[in-house]
Amino acid sequence: MKSIQSKILFMTIALTTIIFIGFGLLNYAATKIRIENDLANFGEITVKRISQYIGKPFWGMDEKLVGESLNSEMLDKQIYAIIVRDIEGKKIYKSKKRDANWEIIDNHEDIQGNFIINSKPIAYNGKTIGSIEIYLSKKFMVRELRMGLYNIFFTLIILNTVLFFGMFILLRKTVLGPIKILTDAAEQISIGNIDTEIIINTKDEIGTLAEAFNRMALSLTVAMKRLSKK
Repeated sequence: MKSIQSKILFMTIALTTIIFIGFGLLNYAATKIRIENDLANFGEITVKRISQYIGKPFWGMDEKLVGESLNSEMLDKQIYAIIVRDIEGKKIYKSKKRDANWEIIDNHEDIQGNFIINSKPIAYNGKTIGSIEIYLSKKFMVRELRMGLYNIFFTLIILNTVLFFGMFILLRKTVLGPIKILTDAAEQISIGNIDTEIIINTKDEIGTLAEAFNRMALSLTVAMKRLSKK
């Protein structure tokens, strides 16, 4: 962890992870709001449609036709339950809900749980004769959000892996390799091999440093020759 390579790799991956997690959280929140709004709009449209065409069979007390209408609406898996109530809104006239296996069954009790609920009065010939309630499950919303988090997590792993190996190779080629050459040359000069030449053919800061080393070695060579003549 004391090497330049390790510090740069750690900081790059840490920064990437922080940015990606922040992006993921923002995307999660935006997706959650979008799905909830879509569910609410779907529930509002559905309950309005049902309240319009169920009025006549409800008024005629055609329980079979009302039940078939509810079954057809619950073909959409997002609908957990539909309740048709009397005019007072207390007694359940007809209701369908899903069991543990998500199959449609008859229901005779109020629905409890965390659902998106939409309700609408049922009218016939301009007169309110009851009400209908639709309970939308968040089960599929949660599943979609969870899949989104999994995708972000795996994308982060792949991105960090690619960054790690990419930065590792790049640093070794452009920084660590030239630094190793400079270090070896400095050690040779320190033990008296002042004619050591550093060959680094780059135009960046490392190349500039190599040129400075070569000029220093040349200056030392000239100085040593002058001293030897004296």
